Amino acid sequence: MPTLMKNMVYDSNPGNFNLWADAVSTALATLGWVKTPDTGQINTAVIATITNVSQSGTTATITTSAAHGLSSGANIGIALLTHTSLNGCWGNITVIDGTNFSFTLPTGTIASVADSGLVVPLVAVATINNVSQSTTTATLTYSNAAGAVTIPVSENILVTGLSHTALNGTQVTATVPTATTLTMTVPTGTIASVADTGTIWMAGMPGTVASLTTGLMGYQIWRMADALQSTSPVFMKIEFGRSTSSNCPRVAITLGTGSNGSGQVNGVTTTRQFLSGGTVPQGVTTFLCYFSGDVNRLAMALWQALGATQNTAPIGFQLERSHDTTGADTGTYVTLFVIANSPFLQSIFPVLGSATTPETAIPVLLPANTSLNNTLYFIPIFPCIGQMGNPMICGISGKGDVTNIATPSVTFYGTAHTLIVFKLGTFGNPSGGNGCWLMRYE
Repeated sequence: MPTLMKNMVYDSNPGNFNLWADAVSTALATLGWVKTPDTGQINTAVIATITNVSQSGTTATITTSAAHGLSSGANIGIALLTHTSLNGCWGNITVIDGTNFSFTLPTGTIASVADSGLVVPLVAVATINNVSQSTTTATLTYSNAAGAVTIPVSENILVTGLSHTALNGTQVTATVPTATTLTMTVPTGTIASVADTGTIWMAGMPGTVASLTTGLMGYQIWRMADALQSTSPVFMKIEFGRSTSSNCPRVAITLGTGSNGSGQVNGVTTTRQFLSGGTVPQGVTTFLCYFSGDVNRLAMALWQALGATQNTAPIGFQLERSHDTTGADTGTYVTLFVIANSPFLQSIFPVLGSATTPETAIPVLLPANTSLNNTLYFIPIFPCIGQMGNPMICGISGKGDVTNIATPSVTFYGTAHTLIVFKLGTFGNPSGGNGCWLMRYE
């Protein structure tokens, strides 16, 4: 039953986004969850690490530390280089060999020099349906069937496929007048408003989500892999993105009893939960994040140390199956517990085909005195299923009684289990700010 610790950046700019999102995706696979074959899933993986760059005229050459696996004609993103003119979205690359490739860009000169950055995948975020141009301002009108994407101002994008070929290539958004139009500065010309078809690509992720209830994030669909999955299936959609107010990371979680094969969990589902709240991204600075799970459960505590300076930055959740009186899993229901900027608790019943009403407050109350006779008060999280369900293997303790990141042993169902204490930020807000979260950690 593994546990993991990963250093993750708190920033969703291209490149930085891949560094934290891929850490989450890798943790899910390591803990035994299975990624479904749903279409449209985002590739969070970093393609390669850059070690050297050069530019001669309109040709830039990139050297990677290991085989990049790319093919000529591919579209890629470059991020985090100190030679910032090379960062951005680039199309139709030329592969030189296994660790070198080149692409075309505005003319310039960079003598061959060591530099550190990332090659990241591009994401197709929108389909262009109309173009126009007045002198040096081109306007693209676009749509996205999966949800409204607001592409930020000053964002590097790649435009491909337009019959008005002068508008194709690496661009930077100048303005975003509406949720489905953007402008960009291009060499002077005139194009009367006309239908045209093309694609807008972005590095790593699909831009800012327009609101809390609509909008597209890059997503992945994962499922449990235990013996109960065949009769009591549990699927999880995890969405990666950035907050509406800044480049702080955002995660959304939805559980379901099935998947439609194209990116939606279905059957009985939980209410989609957005986990975000920080206001100040931290660039390439990393913070230790904690994961615990197995084929039948999952728990994450992300960016807990940031709670010391940004109260709402830490986000965490735990999900597990129902338990009988011995603590063994049953297929009756699965419960999702969220502790972030907004607490949440909900259970779904795969076999019965129903779900509980979501709880938006943690159903615990600590007494005024949390210690007695050398013992500490601890209360588990109980699923609210019309009655008090058998407890989850996690809970709340008095914040003043425990040490952050300590790993106490707590007995559930007659068996000792290891938990880990989180006291900072939102993790230390339960029960009027007197309690803190203890996550299962074994």
